[in-house]
Amino acid sequence: MSFKNINAVISGGASGLGLGVATEIVNQGGKVAVLDINAESAKINLKPLIHGATFYQVDITSDNEVDNAMDQISNDFGRIDLVISCAGILGNGRLHSK
Repeated sequence: MSFKNINAVISGGASGLGLGVATEIVNQGGKVAVLDINAESAKINLKPLIHGATFYQVDITSDNEVDNAMDQISNDFGRIDLVISCAGILGNGRLHSK
């Protein structure tokens, strides 16, 4: 799949899986709106993506913050083609056991 000219919104995009997805989309010529609560992580991790990533500090547990961010992204990007949810926190431990 090509992400060229795609406008994507990625929650949890300032680190981990979300950052990996954001990096791939930007590297293929797309643009990403990164929603994340952690501004410090975004400042560090999104620096290499400065030409294709825009950060929006959002607590996704707040409906109002998400609504406001999506309105702002729609205005900034003109359209949204793809929304990817990668937000969440997992502590150390097993995901699955037998």
